[in-house]
Amino acid sequence: MFVMNYADVTKNAESLFNILEKSGEAFIDRADGKRFKITMQEQKKSPFAHIKPVLPSIPLDEVIDIIHESRSSGAASCSLARECYENSFAT
Repeated sequence: MFVMNYADVTKNAESLFNILEKSGEAFIDRADGKRFKITMQEQKKSPFAHIKPVLPSIPLDEVIDIIHESRSSGAASCSLARECYENSFAT
């Protein structure tokens, strides 16, 4: 258990952070006798952080053309866009 007084904390914040990284917690004693516990919060990672993105091999201008066509002609082009997108992954 690591304990610092308030004056030490204000002067040595960096050392307090280093101790928190190593032990996970520290205590600060105030002049009026109150003690405060500081804990290091765990960093939460996204459950998708390990997944690499899959990029299609369709040129950007072709993607833009497909979007424009689908907006102007309605649902019929959406199936064409889907087919074109799916075919871009075929090797």
